[in-house]
Amino acid sequence: MLRFKSLILIYSIIILFNYHSFPTVANNTVIDVANIPLIKQIIPLPDIELGETSKGFTGTGLTYDREEDVFWIGNCGKNHPSDEIFYATIVKVSKDSGTILGEIKLYDIFPYMSDVQGVTIDESNNTIWFCSFAENKIRHISKSGHIISSFDINRPIGIAYSRISDTLWVLTKSELINIEKDGAIIESLNFDIDGQDQLFLDEVNNIIYLTAGSSYYSDSYVYKIDLFKKEIDLAFILKESFAVKGIYIEDDKMYILNDGYYHQAKIPVNQINKYDISNFMSIGFKQ
Repeated sequence: MLRFKSLILIYSIIILFNYHSFPTVANNTVIDVANIPLIKQIIPLPDIELGETSKGFTGTGLTYDREEDVFWIGNCGKNHPSDEIFYATIVKVSKDSGTILGEIKLYDIFPYMSDVQGVTIDESNNTIWFCSFAENKIRHISKSGHIISSFDINRPIGIAYSRISDTLWVLTKSELINIEKDGAIIESLNFDIDGQDQLFLDEVNNIIYLTAGSSYYSDSYVYKIDLFKKEIDLAFILKESFAVKGIYIEDDKMYILNDGYYHQAKIPVNQINKYDISNFMSIGFKQ
């Protein structure tokens, strides 16, 4: 079983792998989004109930549904941290306008569950997997909300489905895990980046993109993990996105989900920032 733990010094990362120094990409280009006009579009997330734009929908996980050409977004179910009760849902929204098209009310299906912290579409059967952080579970449901299965995993926060291997990649507070759909662990990588949160799997290039950031008033980051070479490096600095809770990349576009209203971030609204990264992707890809 492969394991590694990253120690980060701002722009350089040293990785330990079974007591050996792990190679890094020495000349990787870091793109500072703040200094380049990358944003093509800002997609506001409409409120579910409050009647105010971009305030009552706290996104915590983003996944693209190829069959329906929509996004599914985890909603933690609180508008403010001080709210006493979670009303967690998974919301279906249009890809380029953020219009709400549907909602799975997880709080009705799982009355003892609190928040949701990551979602992904299982393309083998058009179903949904999501992280139930407080329960220490990965849950599996249909789009109509029927329970399919679940398995235990400690503190899951991000999840991505691999259609090539028909497995899941799950990020926890301390590990990145490749796991069978029955919960059997295939590979576990010790992983500890400050504020690590959400995943996007690029299966064309066998790379996982990982968001991170622990301050809601300064930089957030996107790291890139080469799953062949077991190398990790910083890919993007996101200075326009202060409360990152989801990532999706398609061709030359990167979508970054923000829940700034919940955290009262520097930009205190919930929205998706859509970036043009055409000049910075050496190989374009379509998932």
